[in-house]
Amino acid sequence: MVRGTLHEMLPLPSSPAGRTIHWAFIVAWLSATPALGQAPSDLRLPAPRFPDAVQLLNAGEFDTALAVLQRGLADEPYESVEARLLRAQILNNAGRVDESEALWSALGSEERALRAFALSRLIENTVNRGAADLADNHLNSLTNGRPQRGDLPLLMTVADLLTETGRPERAEARYRQALSLVRTGPTADRAKLGLASLHEETGDIDRALALYRNVQLQFRSAAAFVEARTAARRLVRARPVTPFTSDQYGEMVRRLRRTARYRTALELLNEWAKVHTNADEQARIDLERVETLYAMRSNEEAIAACIAFSSRYPSHPQVSQVHLIRFRLAVRLGRTDEVRTLGGNLWAGQIAGTPLSIRRDTGTLLAAYLVAVGLVDEGLDVYRELFRITRAAGAQRTILWRAGVAALEAGQLTRAATNLRSLVRRRPTGELAPAALYWLGVTEQRLGRIGAASEAFQSLTARYPYHYYGIRGFRRLAEESLVNGEDERPRKRNSFPNLALTTATLNAPEFQAARFLAQAGLPLDAAETVWNLLQRRSHDKGLAFLTAIALARSSDHDRAARVITNHFGEFLRQPADNLPKDFWGLVFPRPFRAEVEAAAEANGLDPLMLFAIMRQESRFDPKARSAVGALGLFQIMPDTAAVIGPAVGVGDVSRDEAAMLEPSVNAAIGARLAKRLLTMFDGTLAPVAASYNAGESLAQVWWNAADGLREDYFVDAIPYSETRRFVREVLTNYASYQRLYGNTPP
Repeated sequence: MVRGTLHEMLPLPSSPAGRTIHWAFIVAWLSATPALGQAPSDLRLPAPRFPDAVQLLNAGEFDTALAVLQRGLADEPYESVEARLLRAQILNNAGRVDESEALWSALGSEERALRAFALSRLIENTVNRGAADLADNHLNSLTNGRPQRGDLPLLMTVADLLTETGRPERAEARYRQALSLVRTGPTADRAKLGLASLHEETGDIDRALALYRNVQLQFRSAAAFVEARTAARRLVRARPVTPFTSDQYGEMVRRLRRTARYRTALELLNEWAKVHTNADEQARIDLERVETLYAMRSNEEAIAACIAFSSRYPSHPQVSQVHLIRFRLAVRLGRTDEVRTLGGNLWAGQIAGTPLSIRRDTGTLLAAYLVAVGLVDEGLDVYRELFRITRAAGAQRTILWRAGVAALEAGQLTRAATNLRSLVRRRPTGELAPAALYWLGVTEQRLGRIGAASEAFQSLTARYPYHYYGIRGFRRLAEESLVNGEDERPRKRNSFPNLALTTATLNAPEFQAARFLAQAGLPLDAAETVWNLLQRRSHDKGLAFLTAIALARSSDHDRAARVITNHFGEFLRQPADNLPKDFWGLVFPRPFRAEVEAAAEANGLDPLMLFAIMRQESRFDPKARSAVGALGLFQIMPDTAAVIGPAVGVGDVSRDEAAMLEPSVNAAIGARLAKRLLTMFDGTLAPVAASYNAGESLAQVWWNAADGLREDYFVDAIPYSETRRFVREVLTNYASYQRLYGNTPP
């Protein structure tokens, strides 16, 4: 069995000549590793001036922090701005609010650059202690009576406080200001709910009900829908109201599905069924129920609903859509006999009224599934007919790729070559472009056409050196069968520009404020300040790089990576000279390193592999929550925590969300889960990554079918595009971490 294992290395050819040429390919790969320069000091915010006091502040030792800060100022003729900022923050955290507010107020008056920051702090403080009038006055000072979209969080906070403290007229004015800035979205939902509650309190029930109804129809936050629905149901007991139409019910159910509030959607479906009782409406409701049960992954209930719908409405125009959902459920559950029967009936047009679009959707998934479970010849038969009935050029290219890989898997090399050469001639774009070159190279290699194979892999690695397929291409080039195909062509390298901040940025009050905040040891505030400035000065590349560093220092690694990707994406795709020292580390960081390395050591794992998984699962956000309830850095489900927690010494934390979100706990459980999956899958990362996205059962089915094949075949045979993408990204992450931090070539 030939599979790429987790610790897959580049095998050294046995002959000395082979080793020489093989090493040349390793060097070629390493040449894609950037030559790192030095990041200019002016592209960083300054370091804290009082690091010891900051450390004590973060540890909650406020009195000691004040004493250490005071000692640090002993030799200074006056207290600097950054020292006063730090003192204000320490006093604030220590509960000495009057003193901290006096300092914020003085700083805002004396330092123009800090005016907005100081007023924001004053608003937050006065809101926290319920001083509504002061908070409202500070908000007026901040906005000059004309709030902008960036002021919405503070505006809503003050409006809510005005409501709570019995100032309805001023609260209403604030909510209406918010709605003048944003008409839809979570903030608009919240403002409408605030206005509705004010109308309810003053006895204007009709206006309150109208707003609650509007929120239900236009909500962007599922929590807002639930609140509005609860309030409306309470009020309608006292008066009749016009029920929602079927179209309105349908739109609300679909919105709830999109926000993963499936139980609420089912409750709404039951309400809909009671309000609209004619047969046509019941069919529509039953169809939405099928879609909802499928989306919430209540698989057996969804199957029962599909069967009931098909039996009750055999001539319904959407019955073929229900058959398609039932077929997809069989695919999801890995029930191959059902897949062949249900998919075969749809594909063959045996379900009356099946449109061509559903036939194509069925054929696409059916062929992919058959190949994934090892029924390659059957899958290829479907691909042949699917290509014949497909007219869209993009869809044809995808079929050529999938059928080409399947033909390779079946050993039909001539057919594979025909498909893949045709694909390359059609100039694919996006992900298909490197995929086409890679699999054409594999085909030529298996046909014994070494020169053509080397040419394809060399073209691939030159154009996509950091891409998943580019990394695979380097590994193929390193194989002994291709060592005579050494690429002697010079590889083009970009040059990273010399970055500098523009004069306008240097003079911007926000930039000056960020410098003060950084020197005061308040990195979160400093990063947020330069981030907001970047939204208005997106053309300033120097500011973009500085912002990425500031965000990373504040542990906001997701936004840091996005800034680099958005502003310097070309240097993530091609090698470049003179890259700043921090460049790749901003995209592939190692946060929570102590926790991750401890968990890795306890389970005999490579910590770089854990970072690769964590990057894809949570983007390093320790508070990450998924729609289905997964938590933390490794997106651990409560059921998993219940089983693994006791085994790693943290206990059953499945009902303790705070404990599950702790990086050390989450990493311990995540590492043990990774170890168990690696054991299940012969030490190979690809099916482990597939398990995270599609579930262990399906990954096991696909892995068993790939027995004897290389890892790259397994990955591209995965029938779900989302899972394929997830697996490729995890593998690419791992290769990138090895390249940056490992001692061996990827």
